[in-house]
Amino acid sequence: MPALTSLPARIFSVVEYRHIRFLIHDCPTEANLHFYLSQYAKYNVRDVVRVCDATYSTTPLVDLGIQVYDLPFPDGGVPNTTSIIAPFLGLCEARFGALARSVDTPASCTIAIHCVAGLGRAPIMAAIALIEAGMKPLEAVDHIRRARRGSFNSVQLKFLLDTYRPGKVLRGGANGSNSGNKEGDGLMSSLKFGLFGKNKCQVDGESAATRRASGVGKIFASFGR
Repeated sequence: MPALTSLPARIFSVVEYRHIRFLIHDCPTEANLHFYLSQYAKYNVRDVVRVCDATYSTTPLVDLGIQVYDLPFPDGGVPNTTSIIAPFLGLCEARFGALARSVDTPASCTIAIHCVAGLGRAPIMAAIALIEAGMKPLEAVDHIRRARRGSFNSVQLKFLLDTYRPGKVLRGGANGSNSGNKEGDGLMSSLKFGLFGKNKCQVDGESAATRRASGVGKIFASFGR
């Protein structure tokens, strides 16, 4: 009789590449949030990116020093360059350092990403980061699907394989139909994160005000103070 897969293994998928680590999962609720917090502690999750509508209070996470970012986009769709991809990549570079650098040292912390089921919107965000880190698009898709079977629909696959161009967002360019970035927007997105330039995953001395930012508006509002 085949061994049964544990509950955490069925819900949580760890995606690692070089110095980057993501934890992809489905959407918690108020009733089961404690279970997700236990897994966040296990993987040293420092940030949670919600790409679906909020269904739970962020207070328990903030109390544990976990920062939450709300970057929602439509179910089954692809993320917008300016409002979703640029700030997400800014967070990734703030936590892990430059994505494109050749570093094989494992990450000491994790960014968690979730949508409703954890099969479309969350995986596509992780895939974009892997592509920026040097993976070929098809390799990134396969890498994530091996960790989380059933990830990506046909629209998302087409975006990753045919439309997305690495490097343009962080340099301030645009990708396909998601045009509209001004020169330097991607870099400025990174600079607007208070973590940028600090010791990446080992940022422990941040003020409560910095770590309580939730959503892109609040993150950007703190820039230039």
